[in-house]
Amino acid sequence: MHDDGKKIIIIGGKKPKFEAIPNLADKMDILTGGITGILTAKLSGYDIGPLNEKLLDKTYDGMEKEIREYEKIVDAHDIGYPVDFVVSQRHNLSTTNKKIHP
Repeated sequence: MHDDGKKIIIIGGKKPKFEAIPNLADKMDILTGGITGILTAKLSGYDIGPLNEKLLDKTYDGMEKEIREYEKIVDAHDIGYPVDFVVSQRHNLSTTNKKIHP
């Protein structure tokens, strides 16, 4: 982190330390993946589809305050998120599960 070269961090997981992101965003580019990427896409205005909405509701149940704070972070910083992703269900990887950014 003390090198002047370009840095990138990838953040994922169900419940990352959202409060650490602003400090990181000042030092490097941030990319998100997994459930954090889907949440970031939603907060950035991307239609994530009903299966992803259900997944977020289940994963972040009771974390409304944290999500509102993270939304402020997303609005203030350029945080990358996946432009296409699949929500897999057992034995179902049909194209109806795939969301592709326009």
